[in-house]
Amino acid sequence: MDWSKVAMDWSKVATDWSKVAIDWLKMIPVEGASCCLVSAVFYAEVVFLEGHAEDLESATRVSKLKDLAQLCSAASAVVPLVVAVSGLVSSDTPIKCEYSGLKGVIVENKEETHILRRNFRGEWKKESILPSSVWNEVPWYLDDGTSRVRVAEARSVEDFTFTSLPLACGGEVFEKSIQTPIQEKIQLDTGAKTLGVHKIERVLPIGTCLTVVGEVIKDEAGNFVIQKPHGGHPFYVSYRSVSEIIENFRETSRFCMCASAAFGLIGVVLIAKHAFNYKKMQKREAEYKRRLLDAAAEKQASRRRDIA
Repeated sequence: MDWSKVAMDWSKVATDWSKVAIDWLKMIPVEGASCCLVSAVFYAEVVFLEGHAEDLESATRVSKLKDLAQLCSAASAVVPLVVAVSGLVSSDTPIKCEYSGLKGVIVENKEETHILRRNFRGEWKKESILPSSVWNEVPWYLDDGTSRVRVAEARSVEDFTFTSLPLACGGEVFEKSIQTPIQEKIQLDTGAKTLGVHKIERVLPIGTCLTVVGEVIKDEAGNFVIQKPHGGHPFYVSYRSVSEIIENFRETSRFCMCASAAFGLIGVVLIAKHAFNYKKMQKREAEYKRRLLDAAAEKQASRRRDIA
């Protein structure tokens, strides 16, 4: 067997395939490919949202917290029992907010330092340094009058616009920076002056009506606890009902589906239009080359006749 001939044949095949690939790449415009990519991203978001909506629909809805005992006794020990419960926020040891005086079970304190900084043009611009955050949480429950259930790991809830932890603004205050004249002069010379600290207090108040979706278990004392489920199941804490959350997921999913279809259609149209124009240009080039070859052949034939 002539291996050199086989290698040459394979190189010819590879060259042909590379030409085909280059032709295909030339037929796909950047705009069309970008639209198709955006369409794929929106479709992935549709799949993601629909998955969360189906997980919520599969959760067992508990109308009264006293029914949890019966559900847990009938539940499987292998499959986690994911439930949706509602009730009022309560705690035996609530936190009293510093600025508003509200009592809550979760208090988040944020501090943001505001400064004036001089740029290279000599202009003073206001800037904010990245805020620091302190999270305080005490053991808290949902109470509907029939029973109560403790909520654990509330900070690990799914972070969506309509299912994120509903913390209200408890209070805010701006503490102006007090400096001596010497300190102010030093800061002016260095080009950075501290204005003060903006402190914001966000709180989950006592008595807030919430819906919690998570896995229900029993702690060592035999009390019911709702926590983040294992195995990728949803964990939501929201002031909306389960039906409202599902509808929000469906509505966002429908919007993403429409956007995906629109971008996909635009991408296909752009690619088809570009491919048609590219093939048309190739046909014109081939026709132009054929005419040039015919003219050259005719000219060469006339010279031969003249010589003869």
